[in-house]
Amino acid sequence: MEPPNKMACGFMLVLVVAFMCGSRPVSGLLNTYLYINNTIHPNTAFTYHCNSTAGDFGEYTLSYMHEWHCKFENFGTTSFWCSMWWTDKNGHHQVKGNYDIFVGNRDEEKCHLLCKYYAKVDGIYLYNSVKNKLELMYAWPK
Repeated sequence: MEPPNKMACGFMLVLVVAFMCGSRPVSGLLNTYLYINNTIHPNTAFTYHCNSTAGDFGEYTLSYMHEWHCKFENFGTTSFWCSMWWTDKNGHHQVKGNYDIFVGNRDEEKCHLLCKYYAKVDGIYLYNSVKNKLELMYAWPK
């Protein structure tokens, strides 16, 4: 049996590399799920208005222990920013902040494809799936 022709092997290698570089990921493999949860206090409504590089997601209000979620394709450049507010249980003081909730190249290593944010009395937390714990991302303004 004759050894393979060097030129034929080189051509095959070029074809394989070209195919790999030109192929796109299967649709859906880059989907990231973002959740926002209200864990502030019973009987405390939490309101937020989020935007992303893809558009305006609108304003929503969550009851205690409820969540909102969305799905998007993250290519490392996707960002979500939100205005968030709630009123203390006495109804006297509104707590409000504006935050970069999801920044692809910052958060994808912490939460991978499932990013869960929790509004708490002291701030906004992200569940870090690598460390298996909640991390304070933003404290509420004083």
